[in-house]
Amino acid sequence: MAINLRRPKGSGGNKATEWLRPEQAFRLFAEAEKLNLEFAALLVFLCYTGCRLSEALRVQWDKVLLDEAFAYVPTTKNGEPRGVHLTGNVVEWLARIKKERARVRVFRFAKGGHIYSLLTAAAAKAEVTLPERQAFHLFRHTYATWMRRFGKLDTKGLVGTGTWKDRKSVDRYEHVEVTEEARKADLLPVPSSKQTGNAS
Repeated sequence: MAINLRRPKGSGGNKATEWLRPEQAFRLFAEAEKLNLEFAALLVFLCYTGCRLSEALRVQWDKVLLDEAFAYVPTTKNGEPRGVHLTGNVVEWLARIKKERARVRVFRFAKGGHIYSLLTAAAAKAEVTLPERQAFHLFRHTYATWMRRFGKLDTKGLVGTGTWKDRKSVDRYEHVEVTEEARKADLLPVPSSKQTGNAS
């Protein structure tokens, strides 16, 4: 007799896709810097690379080439290595912390209570509400959203960054940008100013 082993609805968790608006992220970076320079650099790194926290915390200086705007993550969640592009502002932040304290790992933090407390404190000062149960993953969602909205990448393009393994992983970000088809609504007829009684 066949047994139906389908997982119950919702068992895969919620596909949370909240993200930071640029002004929110910038306030958060500024408040984080007041608390700890290296912590602020970590937030900037996460936001502009799409790395998971665990990936970022494993990055070593010998895998970072600031003059080439490149970092190498040897192990990701999907088990594959990834080359990471570093934007100009990420390079600047990393250069600041490298000058202050060079060591094996780029970020000295461990994944534990202290680093989460820093994020909570910075968010409170920046007046940014952190979505429940997202914490640092919020920056990964922000990266994806910004790459769609400002970088103009489609789903295939997001996969092409190497940050996600397949289209299924990035389908959740399709709704953050209005489609070209949806913009056709601008062509729909609307009452003229005379018809709405707003004629000058």
